[in-house]
Amino acid sequence: KGELLFQTLCVDAQLICNKATRDRSGWDFIVEFPIDHTNPGQLDERSNPISCRFQQKAMWAHNDRIKLRLSSIERLAKDTGPSFIYVLKIAKDTRLPTSAWLIEMRGDALAKVLAKLREEQSAQRFHVNQATMYLYPSKIGREVDRDPASFKKAVADAVGSDIAAYAAAKRTELQTLGYEPGAKNVSMTLKLEPGDELADVMLGL
Repeated sequence: KGELLFQTLCVDAQLICNKATRDRSGWDFIVEFPIDHTNPGQLDERSNPISCRFQQKAMWAHNDRIKLRLSSIERLAKDTGPSFIYVLKIAKDTRLPTSAWLIEMRGDALAKVLAKLREEQSAQRFHVNQATMYLYPSKIGREVDRDPASFKKAVADAVGSDIAAYAAAKRTELQTLGYEPGAKNVSMTLKLEPGDELADVMLGL
């Protein structure tokens, strides 16, 4: 139901909605804005319209936690283009939507994914397809009106007018989130007796 409602929302907003044929790519839909033919400018210089990756989630209205496979959300989060999770909350009695939340994979949301990946790395758990993580839409996302015009405007406002600048800013976040000023660097000096102690240290003995 959530996917069908999302596709209908995109159609009504006059957005192109392409569904993934496999569920292991991290995204369910690629949503593309149409080309603006009303003010084309110099045709060879104009940029492509907005293209975004979306993972769609539906949950009961009383819930506020989405479960994500780490390998999937990693691919969605690390894409340098715009990527979002669209969460639709559904009333259990009427089966009608009650609210919608848009989680942009930037800032705090991206930082949480990177932190979870570093946690798995530290624990030597490299099969992240077997790991899961949770996000809370009301804490990490923003509520958006469920009408097509509001949805389209929310996505356009998040991406901005310069898709190249967006990608550059996201690449910077991927390299720097979690390593902000205030991190501690520690150095030490080891005093070793003559013999094999240094070799023992390097071997972990």
